[in-house]
Amino acid sequence: MPTISYDPLLVGASIAIAVTASFAALWLAFKLRSGQSWLMILTRGGAAIVMDCHHRHALHRHGCLDARARLIMSNAAPPQA
Repeated sequence: MPTISYDPLLVGASIAIAVTASFAALWLAFKLRSGQSWLMILTRGGAAIVMDCHHRHALHRHGCLDARARLIMSNAAPPQA
């Protein structure tokens, strides 16, 4: 049976990244909310894509670093399907 453990320091770092990313996204949303020019629309779209890709990658990477799985091997035969 695999066991999963967590590194508290990395969990704290993940929380800090998530909170910082949320504030950055809110700041950008309020900063770029006015204006209807094509440049402003492209800027909003670009900011949304960059924020989404960066934060998804950063949080996924830290989530993978946080959890450590340990598989205990045994000599038992695998279950038949």
